[in-house]
Amino acid sequence: MHKIGIIAEYNPFHKGHAYMIDTIKSSYPDSAIIAVMSGDFTQRGEIAIYDKYYRAKKALEGGVDLVAMLPASCSLQSAQGFARAGISLLKELGCTHIAFGAEDDNLTVLKSLADTDIAKEDIAPFLKEGMSYPAAVERFYKSLGLDCSLAKSPNNTLAIEYLRAIRILKIDMTPILVKRCGAGYNSTDIDNPYPSAMAIRQALISGHITSEEGFVADTDLDEITLYSLKKALYDNSIRNIRGYHEYLENKLRKEADYTDVDSLITSVKSKDITYQAIKRHLCCILLGITQSESYPEYIRILGFTKKGQLCIRDIKGKTSLPVITTLAKAKSITSLTRTDDFAHEIYKDAYQRRNHTVLTPDYKRPPIIYDFSRSPFLD
Repeated sequence: MHKIGIIAEYNPFHKGHAYMIDTIKSSYPDSAIIAVMSGDFTQRGEIAIYDKYYRAKKALEGGVDLVAMLPASCSLQSAQGFARAGISLLKELGCTHIAFGAEDDNLTVLKSLADTDIAKEDIAPFLKEGMSYPAAVERFYKSLGLDCSLAKSPNNTLAIEYLRAIRILKIDMTPILVKRCGAGYNSTDIDNPYPSAMAIRQALISGHITSEEGFVADTDLDEITLYSLKKALYDNSIRNIRGYHEYLENKLRKEADYTDVDSLITSVKSKDITYQAIKRHLCCILLGITQSESYPEYIRILGFTKKGQLCIRDIKGKTSLPVITTLAKAKSITSLTRTDDFAHEIYKDAYQRRNHTVLTPDYKRPPIIYDFSRSPFLD
């Protein structure tokens, strides 16, 4: 049985994700699909709009067999770090293949870009010309005679980093490219037959569409994020946080009186420090993440089907990482889960303030079990 991995956020799970899973199943009908999914915080440097267990439930309903959580310290990284952490976890989960979506289906060109390593000194001349980091990378690719047009879109960028991670980490994993359908990654068109996750998030927050499930908006963390920033600037602990730049610290000190995060970031971002990089940095300040790069130190199962349960049994006999199905039974490794425990407390507080209802604590929640033959969720 093939174990096909997907690195995802499902923030939220939508028709495009379902299309990708259906495409995989049509080509590999006997495979098990294993998703590594961000938990309470996402790679964009945002709090997830839906609770991770609800997103895992939707993924299982959409055809995924096993959902494992990518820790916050792994999610809150650049595309390169995010990809390497995700690929590393898929390896521990026994995946033989990785499937990913991209705007283009030219795997050969994506591989050629992934086989080209980029050092800081390679793009330094272009940054000095005033180019943004993405533009400098594009110019570097062009200088080597490579077709860099595919590197411009977010999904293609991640696809390249997945392929690069497989090569650098020397992991035997076969790539499966699924051409993305529907609206673009940054589209806000909610009327598209396949709206983007961003469009759905914006429509939920604005009230354009409704949801029976409670959700959290990124702005719900503005107050605590700005407080943690001011504290980090006051005691200089900001200098130990992932994503630190002296130039950025100086700008943040000058603009620290802003009352909302978006205005603050807009005022301090630059061509070489992007909006999303600053958002991730602020999340790392909030959570106290200091490592320059993170890899998973444990496997946390959020949900599974019967086929996924077989995968878990197989994983436990082969991985060197502790496998957590219930936090209450994982007290011996609380030092490994501390950052994610804190991330959940922040999420739980924001959820309760917005929705005026209590979110069940993580330590009381077992994995979601989904039985396709009967279609109920058991949790």
